Amino acid sequence: MREHLRRLGLSIGVATMAACGGDGGADSSVDEGPRPPSLQELGGMAISLTSLDSTEVRLADGGGVTESGARVALLAAYSAEGDFDGDGADETAALVVVEPGGTGVFMNLVAFRTGDDGEPVQVSDRLLGDRQQIHRFEAVADSLLVEITTQGPSDPMCCPTRRAQQVYRIQDGVWRLWRDNTLSAAPPDVQDGVQRRDSSLAPAGPRRGGQSSAT
Repeated sequence: MREHLRRLGLSIGVATMAACGGDGGADSSVDEGPRPPSLQELGGMAISLTSLDSTEVRLADGGGVTESGARVALLAAYSAEGDFDGDGADETAALVVVEPGGTGVFMNLVAFRTGDDGEPVQVSDRLLGDRQQIHRFEAVADSLLVEITTQGPSDPMCCPTRRAQQVYRIQDGVWRLWRDNTLSAAPPDVQDGVQRRDSSLAPAGPRRGGQSSAT
């Protein structure tokens, strides 16, 4: 797994975060609701993944090992905060990688919120696939935009070539794939997981009700 992650230019584990002093003169009387959990908080919690048959694993410094020996890692390079379920409070979306043994490196999209007790709570998880390359992972409006190189119809699992932009939202407590657009070609300045940002891209489709392409 580490060889694959190095090729993507990723770091395993939770990034060290410096404590911020003061509130910059902000009005403390304004209640903005609970903040979404930080990567530092997520790096020490127990998570459950459907790709591991809902087996729970306790993370320590962003990593853990299941009873069956599968290695689990929270990738500090990829996280985003947004109101992905439309309830008015932001969640934290994170990428969790599982190496169960063999050649598989399974990418999982996981969402967390801050519970009533102030502790992080897992909201939803979804398997993205095996041995993909992630180029972009960010909140756009009420959606999560993931730019990914994944397997095309004729690709072996080892060698994905289909570059796509995927839009995800949480609906009824479940990550839904709202849009999946194949890109005609990879940008020339994107190599080894280093992204070129394009702020003009935005999710399409209705947020609630009506017709949608959610799956």
